Amino acid sequence: MKKLITNTQVLSETFGYDKDDLEFEKVINDLDNNDIEYGIEVIFNYYRRHGFPHYKVREDEKHAHMRKLQRFNVDTIFIDNEIIQTMHCLRLAWTYFPHFWEIRCGNAQRTPMETFLDDDKFKSVIRKCWKWCLNYTEGMNSVFHENRLRQSL
Repeated sequence: MKKLITNTQVLSETFGYDKDDLEFEKVINDLDNNDIEYGIEVIFNYYRRHGFPHYKVREDEKHAHMRKLQRFNVDTIFIDNEIIQTMHCLRLAWTYFPHFWEIRCGNAQRTPMETFLDDDKFKSVIRKCWKWCLNYTEGMNSVFHENRLRQSL
C-alpha cells in the first residue's frame, strides 16, 4: 500500500501545491490538535483567497443527480393534494442559482453573503462552526465541514 505524501515542502515545491492551501487542509482535518485562533485565521484567509463556499458539483455528479431525479417517484411527495418537501437534487439546483446567498430570509438581519463579506462576522461564524465540529464529533477526529459553514452563514 502506498503512503500519501504529507510533507508540505515536497507537495508545494515538487507538485506546485499552494503552501497556504496545504495548511488549510491540515487545519480543517485535525481541529483537536490546532489552536482555534490560528485555525480561524487559516480558514478565514483561505476563503478570502478562494471566495464564497458555493456548492460545487462535478460533471459526473450532475449526471448522477439527474439519473436519481429521473427515477424519483413524484407520487410520493403528494399527500392529500399537498406537496411534501423533498431534498432531492438540492445541491445540484443550488449550483444554478448562486445568487440565492444574497437574499435575506425570514427575520434575518443580513444575508449569508453579507455575513461572509464582513470580516468580523465571518470569523465569528468560523469560530461557531469550529466549536460545533468539536462538540459533535466526540470520539472521532474533529474535522471542519464546509457544509456546516454554509449552514451557519
